[in-house]
Formats: sequence, C-alpha cells, structure tokens
Amino acid sequence: MNISLMVLLPLLLFLIDTDIFNYRFSDVVKETYMENNFHYLNWFSKTTIIGWHKQLTTKKSIGIVVVWISILICYVYSYRLGLVISIFLSVIHVMLEFPLNMITVRSLFFNKNTRM
Repeated sequence: MNISLMVLLPLLLFLIDTDIFNYRFSDVVKETYMENNFHYLNWFSKTTIIGWHKQLTTKKSIGIVVVWISILICYVYSYRLGLVISIFLSVIHVMLEFPLNMITVRSLFFNKNTRM
C-alpha cells in the first residue's frame, strides 16, 4: 500500500494541472510552509538524540548537496518535474523517518536519565 502511494502520488500530481496563482493553492502552500518549519525544528531534536551529526561524513554531505542541486535544476527545467520529484522524495523521507520517530519516542519515555 505505501509503495503504491509513493509511486502514484507524484504521478497524479504530474497529470493534474495545478494553478499556482489560485488563492486556495496559495493557502495550501502557506500551511505546508508552517508544517515544514515545525518539522525541521522537531527534526533537530531527533537528530541530536540519535547522534546523526556524528555519522555524517564528507561523502554523505556531498551526496546530499548533489541531490539538492539536481532538484533545483529540475525546477529550472520544468516546475512540474521539480515538484513531482520533490514530492516523491518527501514521501520517501516520511516513510523512512518512521523508525526514527519510534527511537525518539522510546528514548523520551524509557530513558532513565530523562525526568518526567
């Protein structure tokens, strides 16, 4: 089910004609912006708990930058293509983040050093 959603959602967005100047679409973008801000603030706390920054190598950093620049190039070439690729990677990101969420929750509730 999740794999089919990961494949179908970007394809549907590619086929649907989005009017970026539509007022309702603007509201959706504003809401998404606020959700992303919260997500990134929450993300920093998760990465600190699992020590992600200690595992980040130069090779991984270069890979992240290459993917980011590639997506920017896709947006320059075609906004729709950039959007589809971004949403596809976002959905994969969320699916892969579930185990991290479980580790975070477990460490918050079952860590003996945490005061509740």
